[in-house]
Amino acid sequence: MQDYFNVHPRTELKMLYGRKKEVEKLLKVLHASGWAVVLGPRMAGKTSLSIATAVEYSKDARTAVIYLNLSTAKSFRDLTVRLVSAVSKLKGSRKSNINAEFSVFIPTGLGSLGFSGKLHRPNEHRVSESFEDAIMTLPPNTVIILDEIQEVKGRLDRITRAFWVVFNERPDIRIVFTGSYSGVVKKVAEAHHEEPMFGRPPVQIKVLPWARKTAEEFLIKGLKGCGVNYEDVEIDETISLLGTLPGWLNEYGFRRCIGESHSEALSIVSTSAVQRAKRELENILKGRGPASREVVRKLSEGPKSWSELLSTGISKPSLSSLLEVLTDGLFLLKKETIGHRVFYSFTNPVYRDAARLL
Repeated sequence: MQDYFNVHPRTELKMLYGRKKEVEKLLKVLHASGWAVVLGPRMAGKTSLSIATAVEYSKDARTAVIYLNLSTAKSFRDLTVRLVSAVSKLKGSRKSNINAEFSVFIPTGLGSLGFSGKLHRPNEHRVSESFEDAIMTLPPNTVIILDEIQEVKGRLDRITRAFWVVFNERPDIRIVFTGSYSGVVKKVAEAHHEEPMFGRPPVQIKVLPWARKTAEEFLIKGLKGCGVNYEDVEIDETISLLGTLPGWLNEYGFRRCIGESHSEALSIVSTSAVQRAKRELENILKGRGPASREVVRKLSEGPKSWSELLSTGISKPSLSSLLEVLTDGLFLLKKETIGHRVFYSFTNPVYRDAARLL
């Protein structure tokens, strides 16, 4: 259970399952002094992939990893406060530290990290300067993981300008963004020629739902590892209801390993997953018209074509915008071409079931 059904993000590659290609690509980016953005839906394992791979890199590079949880951050100042706190902790500790808002990871046996400069607590009038100062003090080759970066709102031009300073003045610093293709990530990736970060897009690494076979193997190996008896029909029912996103399957496996029955564990996880997915869909629909809600409900029925979705009364620009967010931004929908027509459908049954409740 320790290696597979752990409720916390994985911090070692030996604990990470089914992401070999993604790990290899991210390691190559880090060794090449590149920046990366790990994209995918929630519960796909973006955080675990980023942390475990960065920690592995840090062992070779003899450096540190800083992880910032930005899921509750609302501004660049929130991000900077967490960065300064993490750097302060890193300066004063010889041990890895895990916190709700930030974590630091230091390879065992590493001596002096080589800090320079002083840290200043950021205020609203010098946030960019505080951010840059904190970066400049870091040891060579430090990896910074900015998890759920899309939650940081506000002056995106100011944020990307600060990243531009880091990119040019501390080329040894590695930054890994995670989240959806929106907000800061989209601004950095699609910078125009007159904007900071133009021509310096981070390498995209997509973390998508597992293939069904991988999901089955994950559940079977984990359940066997903690001595749980199971039936093949239980594995099939779990994947049919929860899909193949690692996060949901991990929660189910964890509950089985602490003694809950199949039906009890599946019911609890499924109910919780659908409610969380429903809240996410509600957030996506904020500010959009009632026809957008009808489009999402219609998609819960199964694959739908462009013309079928237009029949809800939504305008073409609004439909295009909504589908772009759900498909390319959040990876909740997939596109399939059948004949000369394109069909859209949910990639995961949890979101499909959540859409029915809208």
